Amino acid sequence: MEQAEASPIRTLEAPTGLGKTLATLVGWLWDRKQRPQATPRRLVYQLPLRTLTEQIAVECRAVMDRLGVAIPVHVLRGGQIDNDYADALAAEAVIVGTLDQVVSRQLMRGYCCSRWSWPRHFAALNTDVRVVVDETQLQGAAVRTAIRLQELHQQLGGPAPRELVLCSATLDSAILPAGTPRHGLSDADYGHPVAQRKVGRTKSLTLAGDTDPAALVRSQHQEGTLTLVVVNQVRRAQAIVAQLQGLPTLLLHSRFRRAERQAIEVQLREFRGVVVATQTVEAGIDLDARLLITDLALAMSWLLLWWPCNSLRSRC
Repeated sequence: MEQAEASPIRTLEAPTGLGKTLATLVGWLWDRKQRPQATPRRLVYQLPLRTLTEQIAVECRAVMDRLGVAIPVHVLRGGQIDNDYADALAAEAVIVGTLDQVVSRQLMRGYCCSRWSWPRHFAALNTDVRVVVDETQLQGAAVRTAIRLQELHQQLGGPAPRELVLCSATLDSAILPAGTPRHGLSDADYGHPVAQRKVGRTKSLTLAGDTDPAALVRSQHQEGTLTLVVVNQVRRAQAIVAQLQGLPTLLLHSRFRRAERQAIEVQLREFRGVVVATQTVEAGIDLDARLLITDLALAMSWLLLWWPCNSLRSRC
C-alpha cells in the first residue's frame, strides 16, 4: 500500500486469504512513519459483520506488538463500544467497527453515543482518517455511502487528509468513480510460494447427493485437522453434532447468547476437529480447514469439497 502519491479513493483487490486486511494496516503504519504530514492519523476499518471486528482487532494488536508500535485499537460493535478515540483527535488510533456504528457516526447520527457527542464522532471519523471498507460485497449501500462521503470531502475540502480504500476479492467495478486507481496482484505475485499454497493447489469438488453428512464426516475427517460442516438450519446442525459422538466437535449458530458465542469464537482459532455451523460462520473468518462439507441449496443437496492444508476464509 505504499504509494508516492496516494489517491483519495483506491482499491485493493486480491483473492481471499492473501492478507488484504493486514496489508492496509502495515501500509498505513509505513506511511505514518515515512510521510506523517500527508497520512491520516486514524485508520478506520468498516466491516459488515460483528465477528470480523474482534478478529481484526486482535490481529492489529498482534502486528503492532511485534513491531513495537504503541497505537491503541478501538472496537465499535454492538455490545462493545469504545468511544475513547473521540477524546484524543490529535493522537494516532486504529478503529475497528461494524458498518452501522461507523457510518452512523460519519452521518452525525452515532449509534450508542450521546447526541451531544455526535459532532466529535463526526469529526473523528470524517477527518484525518484512512477508511478501509472491507468485504465490500457484503456492505450494500454502505459502500456507495463511503464513496459519496469521500467525494464530498474532495469537493469541499477539510483541515486534514481523508482517504478511502475499498478491499474485496470480488469488487464491483460499476460502483467506482471514473479513474479510481485499482491495485491487485501481478503474475509474479501469484507465482510466490505463499500465494501458490493459498490459491494454486488443486482442490477436488464432489457432489455427494443425499449422503448423510455425519457419515461423510466420519469417513473423510482426519484426526488433527479441521473439518467444517455448514448447513442451512439450526436444528439440522444440532442433529449432525448429536450423530458425531466420539469426535471432537464444536457447534456454532445464531441462537447462542452473546457470552456463549464469544467463548466458541475464541475456541475456533486453535480448534482441531469438526465445526458444525449455520451461515453464522460469517464471511471473512479465518479458518485453516482441510475439508468443507456444505449444503449447496435449500434442496439439501450436499457438496463435498477437499481443501488440503489451505487457509480457508469461510464464505458460507
